[in-house]
Amino acid sequence: MIPSQREVFIHNFLERHGSITVADICSYCDCSQETARRDLRRLEENLLLIRTHGGAVPNKTTPSPRTYTNGFGVLEARTALVDRADVLIVSPEDTIAFHTLVERARRANVPIIAEAISYQGAVTTVSVNNYQAGLEAGRWVVEFAQRHGGGETAVLDITHPMPNTSARSRGFADGLRSLPAAKRTIFQVNGQGLRETARDIAADVLSVHPEINVIFGINDDSALGALDAYRAAGLDESRLLVVSFGLEGMATKTLLKRSGPYMMSIAMFPELVGQACIDAAI
Repeated sequence: MIPSQREVFIHNFLERHGSITVADICSYCDCSQETARRDLRRLEENLLLIRTHGGAVPNKTTPSPRTYTNGFGVLEARTALVDRADVLIVSPEDTIAFHTLVERARRANVPIIAEAISYQGAVTTVSVNNYQAGLEAGRWVVEFAQRHGGGETAVLDITHPMPNTSARSRGFADGLRSLPAAKRTIFQVNGQGLRETARDIAADVLSVHPEINVIFGINDDSALGALDAYRAAGLDESRLLVVSFGLEGMATKTLLKRSGPYMMSIAMFPELVGQACIDAAI
């Protein structure tokens, strides 16, 4: 997860549970303890929470981030930094802060290098072919299903309504089309790209459709959250196949090395994408 995604997770977790620990952040966000503590320090400096021993609780005296990021204060200070930048490299997000930042860069004539999704004013976009990769993943699942289960697939697609992630889901669905319609079912839900959200919404779907035998996640956290829900429901993992995009953290890599349901992931190679963005910027 990138910092802004962890911030959203921390905020949502605090809203739901009333407190959060460093261990919670490390587990759900697949990050180190130092990264988790740094996130909590930054959020406390912005008056969004109060740190405690080993974690944090909500700061009840300030508005939530949803109403706080209104173009003033902390948000204004952050976005003002772009005025002094020579170039802005952006990864896809759908937050007020992100759109404010991109708009400010455009108005300041700061060149924008877009990763994954093109934006108005971007001089370069660095991206994989999300649709094609999803298509290949879907075709691989068809071959696997035909070898191991007669081709019957009931898919839980944990997606997110952004152009790049929607293209992954669309490609995956098209990759399954070589199966007869009667042998493929897709249940698509929005997990927001976050492990906890994906887990909760997957639990709801699995309670109604325990026949699901394929989980497709548009990123690592989506797939991991759905797998958490599958295990919590006590369903038979021997009939489950998990496929995802990302392969960016140790959690997915560890599961792929084991003999379990997690058998395939499309590697995004963030270190190569990041270097390509830097090369484009300079």
